[in-house]
Amino acid sequence: MKSVKKLVILSVLAAVLFVVQVAFSFLPNIEFVTLLLIVYAHTLTFGESFLVILVFTLMETTVWGIHDWVIGYLWVWSLLIFLSKKLHPLFQEKAPLWAVFGAVWGIVFGILFSLQHGLFYGFSAGLAFYLRGLTLDIIHAVGNYIILLLLYVPVSTKFDVLYHKALKQDSGVL
Repeated sequence: MKSVKKLVILSVLAAVLFVVQVAFSFLPNIEFVTLLLIVYAHTLTFGESFLVILVFTLMETTVWGIHDWVIGYLWVWSLLIFLSKKLHPLFQEKAPLWAVFGAVWGIVFGILFSLQHGLFYGFSAGLAFYLRGLTLDIIHAVGNYIILLLLYVPVSTKFDVLYHKALKQDSGVL
């Protein structure tokens, strides 16, 4: 029963990513997915985090369709989880450090997608993709910085409490 409960919780976490991403999609490159994945990474295992990313990405395809970005989401978001897990002992709950990391991630995100684009379609296509998206990458970086600076501590604290409470809570179904 505990594994079913865990799967339901992970599915809900993926749905939260999806709803937040779609709700703010009218703002170019302002997103809360980075914040939430960093927070999830501190509590979940890498495998659980990857499952959340996988379900989130599949949900995204229902709105945006399937293209090369799907592959990018799977490995780029997984890299964010990996880096967040490695940096957590160093950064702990220090919002300014996570904000700087989020800003850097906003630029790196665009670079990684440009590299993937270059691998799929050639160097010149990757370079064009990067240059065309540079303004949006800067917006992404600034947005991540502000979001993580203001929301990292309260979201992280609340998530940790709610996640562990949900795991311990007896549903009384069986």
